[in-house]
Amino acid sequence: MKRLIAIITLTLISATFCLAQDFLVYTVKGNITITKGNNIEKVVPGMTLKSTDKVNIPAESRLVILNESSKTLHTIKVSGNDILSKLLDNSNNTKQELTDSYLTFIKQKV
Repeated sequence: MKRLIAIITLTLISATFCLAQDFLVYTVKGNITITKGNNIEKVVPGMTLKSTDKVNIPAESRLVILNESSKTLHTIKVSGNDILSKLLDNSNNTKQELTDSYLTFIKQKV
């Protein structure tokens, strides 16, 4: 019984870590901000965002972020004020698969 509880606990912990992915900000167009507690920070290239961070993207703004673990480049074109993972789910945004060499090139640019 203890073994089963330990396995379930480890599974839940690993699932939580998998859900909170990190994204590297590549480019920002507009006044995009992130809310952490009571603090509001301006999003700038080179900053790391988590999929659970609350991001505010005004109209006519654009955010391009890089997910190193999945080797993808995401462009968020829609405005909104929500957690990053929900903003990424919008079908009007684009997702581009990257090769290893292009991923390295982009990381050097940031």
